[in-house]
Amino acid sequence: MRPRRSASTCAALVGETWPERLADGAAGVAGDQAVEKAVAARPTLSDEQRRVIESLCMDGRGVAVVAGRAGTGKTFTLGAAREAWQAAGFPVLGVAVARR
Repeated sequence: MRPRRSASTCAALVGETWPERLADGAAGVAGDQAVEKAVAARPTLSDEQRRVIESLCMDGRGVAVVAGRAGTGKTFTLGAAREAWQAAGFPVLGVAVARR
């Protein structure tokens, strides 16, 4: 039987620089170029979706919640945010909850 791998904190999951960035108010700040490139790759994004991506990738809060009805483009929008964060060198952890 293989030992079970676990982490006690988010910092242990994504590395020790994450808490430092969060304390500096710079957690998850992808930068203008990474965000612009991710948005440009998706010309069908609505203005609202673009604003969500910019807010998620540029505000430095570290944790955010995106909620909306089925079919509104949450997954498409978050795909662009993920691309921007990864281009900026950030590890991305996503969680989804379905309310049924």
